[in-house]
Amino acid sequence: MRTWHACRAADSSARFKMAGGRARYNAWRQDLAASRRAMVAKRLASEGGFFRRGMIIQIAAEVGCSVATISRDVRRLIGAARRY
Repeated sequence: MRTWHACRAADSSARFKMAGGRARYNAWRQDLAASRRAMVAKRLASEGGFFRRGMIIQIAAEVGCSVATISRDVRRLIGAARRY
């Protein structure tokens, strides 16, 4: 049984529409991640860093995402701080 694939769209205009939708979605996700990282950085700065026990868990609960996501954000913020 053959299935329909998005990359096999009938005409190029359909492909351009799909690519445009994907680009908008990716841009939205990047904006969402950037605003979440800004919230994490602000919260860490106001609380004196992430050295307090349970801080990442508390931030994850406030933001509404997983602890792993906040941990990745903290790692990325630390990496960015080391570069400057």
